[in-house]
Amino acid sequence: MREAAGAILRSQTFSRSARLRAFLEHVVETAAEGRGEEINEYSLGIQVFGKAADFSPNEDNIVRVTARQLRIKLEEYYHGEGRQDPWRLEIAKGGYVPALQPNEPAAASPDPAARRRRWTRAAAAVVALSGWAVALGLWSQAPRATPQPAYLLEPLFHDPSLPILFVAEDPLLPMSWAAAPEFPSLEQFLNGHHRHPEGYAEGLRRALYPVGSENSLVRVSAMQLLTQLQTIAATRGVRVRGTNWREIRANDLAEAHVILTGGLGANPWVEAFQKNLAFEHRIEPLKQRRYFLNRQPREGEPETFESAGLSGEKLSFHTRVAVAPNPYGRGKVALMGGVSRQSTEGAWQFMLSARGVDEIRQRCGAPPERLTGFEAILETGAIGLTPMTWTVRALRCGPPAE
Repeated sequence: MREAAGAILRSQTFSRSARLRAFLEHVVETAAEGRGEEINEYSLGIQVFGKAADFSPNEDNIVRVTARQLRIKLEEYYHGEGRQDPWRLEIAKGGYVPALQPNEPAAASPDPAARRRRWTRAAAAVVALSGWAVALGLWSQAPRATPQPAYLLEPLFHDPSLPILFVAEDPLLPMSWAAAPEFPSLEQFLNGHHRHPEGYAEGLRRALYPVGSENSLVRVSAMQLLTQLQTIAATRGVRVRGTNWREIRANDLAEAHVILTGGLGANPWVEAFQKNLAFEHRIEPLKQRRYFLNRQPREGEPETFESAGLSGEKLSFHTRVAVAPNPYGRGKVALMGGVSRQSTEGAWQFMLSARGVDEIRQRCGAPPERLTGFEAILETGAIGLTPMTWTVRALRCGPPAE
């Protein structure tokens, strides 16, 4: 990818486009380092255009405009100077993560149908999702020449015969329990109790129509994560199905590896998998308290992990990451989520990073893929709405696998 970008940056086509060169160089370097999940509109505004921490993409469209200009300029380059380049670098609409695919001369694709066939043949293309309706039930099996690293999720990608079930958090869900006397159980969620619990005023019931009407919402960050997992899966011959908490049934959990994103408040299925873990996510709605209980504190560890929240311009939240045997089947379960969107995004950034692998290897004394599992509490630091740092506050290592 760096080589393809280097040819573009040295070209006459881009010689007078300093802003486009800076944009392209930044996204390529970030993606090449395996940090594609960090590429988003807010981070680009800060890191490429020097915006302040209170930068709002909704009010300032500089990133979207520049990305659109870059796509046009790339088309110009590949129709001219770059028409003989072996690889084509593209940034799909709706995102900012670059991807490579074989470059075919424009003359070889004279019509839209031919261009679609080229995309199908391009085994290196990233799966692009335009919405959750596309992601729901999507399975990816196309093999690619070079397997992409799955980092701490590696154990879930070893067996192509076992699919992966990706269950995304629902940010609408906290609306349904925020004023409840106590946090509903998984069984109550599945039975719809969360829509009309005791103690809700009639006006609040009306306000909860989006939840009661069985709608679900999926964050852009969850879509980006699913896209990244689809990309990895495409190089391993592994199937990945994306869904939400409403759509799955208990039997589904026994027939796949399971990935749960989000904390207990936005993904009720967390309850079913945390029973045997060292750290339990708990919620007390009336006290507005969300925390992790340390079931068996070790020396120097607290009994609970409470989030600090806002401290100056920095947000600090706790989150949990874990890979453990699936208690309902022969696969694994991975949990990535905490008390906020920022902490959940910080969790999967840790799980899909080389630094996360190094941290677990050093602390557990073995490569993560050789362990039966691990579980950690992270403190995630965010600036504005973007998770920027994470620190391991507690860790449990499973024994080496046989």
